[in-house]
Amino acid sequence: MLGERAFWCLVALVLLFFYRPLFSETFFFRDVYLLFYGKKVLFAEALKSGQIPLWDPLMNGGQPFLASPGTSALYPFNVLFLLLSPLAAFNLHLVLQFVVCAASAYFLARVLDLSATAAFVCGAVYTFCGYVLSSSTLLVLMQAVPWAPALLGAMHLLVREQRKRWLVLAAVFGALPILGGGADMSAMSFALAGAWALVVPGEVPLARRVKLAALAMAFSIGLSLMLTLPAYEVIRNSSRGEKREYSTFVQWSVSPRRLPELIVPRFFGPTDTLARRDYWGGPFEYGFPYVVSIYFGAGAFLLAFAGLIAPPLPPRARILLGTFAGAGFLLCIGGYLPFFHLLYDHVPLIGVFRFPVKALQMTLVPVAVLSAAGLDALATARRKIVVPAIVVAAMLAVATFFSSGIAGAILGFDLRPESAAVLTHSFVHASIAAVLFALALLWNRRLAVAAVVVLDLAVAGWRVNPYASRELFVAPPLAAKVKSIIGEGRLYRTPDPFVQRLNVPTNEGVWLAWWDLQLLSRYTAATFGIPLIFHEDYDGLAPTRMARMTDRIHTMSWPERLPILSQAGASVIITPDVVSGEGIERVEALRGANGLPLYVYRNHAATPLRMTCGPATFHTLRRRFNEWSVDVTSSCSGSLVFADSWYPGWRMTVDERDSPQLLAGFGLSAVAVPAGHHVVTKRYQPRLPLIGLAGSLLTALGLAFWRISQ
Repeated sequence: MLGERAFWCLVALVLLFFYRPLFSETFFFRDVYLLFYGKKVLFAEALKSGQIPLWDPLMNGGQPFLASPGTSALYPFNVLFLLLSPLAAFNLHLVLQFVVCAASAYFLARVLDLSATAAFVCGAVYTFCGYVLSSSTLLVLMQAVPWAPALLGAMHLLVREQRKRWLVLAAVFGALPILGGGADMSAMSFALAGAWALVVPGEVPLARRVKLAALAMAFSIGLSLMLTLPAYEVIRNSSRGEKREYSTFVQWSVSPRRLPELIVPRFFGPTDTLARRDYWGGPFEYGFPYVVSIYFGAGAFLLAFAGLIAPPLPPRARILLGTFAGAGFLLCIGGYLPFFHLLYDHVPLIGVFRFPVKALQMTLVPVAVLSAAGLDALATARRKIVVPAIVVAAMLAVATFFSSGIAGAILGFDLRPESAAVLTHSFVHASIAAVLFALALLWNRRLAVAAVVVLDLAVAGWRVNPYASRELFVAPPLAAKVKSIIGEGRLYRTPDPFVQRLNVPTNEGVWLAWWDLQLLSRYTAATFGIPLIFHEDYDGLAPTRMARMTDRIHTMSWPERLPILSQAGASVIITPDVVSGEGIERVEALRGANGLPLYVYRNHAATPLRMTCGPATFHTLRRRFNEWSVDVTSSCSGSLVFADSWYPGWRMTVDERDSPQLLAGFGLSAVAVPAGHHVVTKRYQPRLPLIGLAGSLLTALGLAFWRISQ
């Protein structure tokens, strides 16, 4: 594979496609700037300071870091953050995921004895389809999708050749998506790989196939114990541990009205603009899509149809791939299906997948492999797909002239003239791609067919990931101001109302990110090392008590809210409201994103540390990611309350003698302290990360020993 020109052309194509974030700009869209970049910065800073960040002191008043699946701290590619600057490492990290996607799909195609040109198409379809390109905004998905084709390829070779090295690789490729935080993708990948092992290699005895597939899965689970065991505790102590309401679970189902986007890019509208009205699919996509593109293109689907009806893949393989693809396209509709509520009620662990749109992950490998097989099948199936290709091309060409009316009929409302123009361009793209595909088929040149499919995906995917200047992540003046007055406390940032219109020079989506970062909106303050409390529980992994208190506090009046904020150590408050009260000092007035005033207050009444029995003096001796040591002098016996969320795993000591952790008030951590002078220390020492790490190490040692044994 490494010696093939087609492989290196594919890698070069991926690097060329992402040259902007590699050399001059940066990924930033959606959760990248809101959360994921800040998490990587925290991880890098902790390791460079000689600490292992078991605890995240910045989010939700403190929560587990290493154990959280959302941080993906144990993903091997994180080593880049020890070698490069955070922003350079982050962009290279993401681009490398796409490179691995291409290499992984290419590897699978060659394992299945497809030609090098077909393998090129397999890698391109897998890497540049809308779902995978969209995954860069959702890092846990992006760290999971590269390994699914590699797992299937390794499983195929394991069952066919029954060699130990393929078991090792299958175990590793199965564990990596879990370590990247993509448990749902890992489950789907193993479902496909396991079904493949049981169904496709019919010449191998069934008992042998079952044993090998089970061994690969068991070793994958063992290797990932370092995350799955502690993550279990995190989920159990968060809102994810509770079953969601059905309406919440299905909120990001793919509307059947959106399905034309599979062959018409941006059928529901552009997603990279600032004005939300530009995305006219909002009424059907919970305001904005979870996955911003689901485009595959007519050419890829027509090739997949050819691969489904004709060799070179054996019939069992074609049926299996077609079944998984069909199931993915069906289940992604989710809440629009009349029987989906039954699945929600009776299928165990279905809540792991969170949103039905994720079922599209089941389609990625099948469509890519069948497209590649279809290219090799042209010699025998070309006549069977020439007519469908011409029909599709003609229909799209005709639909281009009636695109606005077609969209209105599907959506149920008429588009604005400027939106109709955008949609017409999308239909033009789709019709040109389909016409070129049909012409390439008539010319009977596989290379031309492959070029059309790849070019179609690359052009359609060009705007899926918008980029920004790297100056976007330079700490704003407000961050410096907050750091200068926050002391040992935390920032409370009230939620901003939805901004209908920003005063910005262009309609680019980057301006929303710029305003959020400049004004420390939502939870972006953590990106600049500012600890937060009572903010949005973005992924449902906040400590349960803290998340519930957050929901309550936003509904309170300021006189009710201020005492709680003071007890929680909120020494800085940023809000558009006029706030007054004992200890409240306005230090700055800004202009908000909506043009209205935004105020920065210093809360002198905030108490990062307090004794419940009366006045006391405190002096912090040591404060790190996993430790807080305090010198306390008190004239009374009571509880020392930390402005830190209560969580299992903390070891509390008073003068080096163990004392139980207590729950204070609305979810803060406390310890009993007698009168007098004492040194109180709290250290985060959870057991499950160590047990999980031991399990992963033992699995790795067992796998290595099994590999070298005769």
